Amino acid sequence: MPLNGWLVVAFVILVLLSPFLVLVSPIWIVWLVVQERRRRREGWRMLMPFMADTLAAAAEVIVRGEAPKHGWHAVARRVDAYLATMKLSRRWRAQMVVIAVQVLPLLTGRGPFTMLAVRRRQDFVDSRLCTTRGLFGLASLVRQMVRLGYYAEDDRARAVGFVPMSGRGRLRLVSRVAGPALEGAR
Repeated sequence: MPLNGWLVVAFVILVLLSPFLVLVSPIWIVWLVVQERRRRREGWRMLMPFMADTLAAAAEVIVRGEAPKHGWHAVARRVDAYLATMKLSRRWRAQMVVIAVQVLPLLTGRGPFTMLAVRRRQDFVDSRLCTTRGLFGLASLVRQMVRLGYYAEDDRARAVGFVPMSGRGRLRLVSRVAGPALEGAR
């Protein structure tokens, strides 16, 4: 089902749950206010702290390499900085993917993603977020965000040979100058 189809399904569910949501609104409104204050205090630009915690927990099990120097929350910081550069029409979708990762384990009889043990999170990622189809397929886009945040670290980028756009002009110049010399050496 395309993204718009899933949005329609989510809207219908939201309408059906609206009486319950109104009843518990004092609780989640207070929770949202606390999250917003914490977001500002901790310097998050686009992600609420629970989203950052979800990304850090996802990074820990998606990346099978060593932890970044500054911990897994550094991955969430880089994703947050990237999301701040995105157009508003795309930003909310990325945020919804992170929220989906947090709540989708509930549909499989598990707890929220960040409350699962590392091994259970890894099992969830391996079994449910390995597809590109359906609701879990949409949530599997978190893998791209985690990779973006993980490999954006300078040490990681150099290790895989990534050259930022700002350095590619110099790379093209070097290849133009060295290219003919290398061709003549053959």
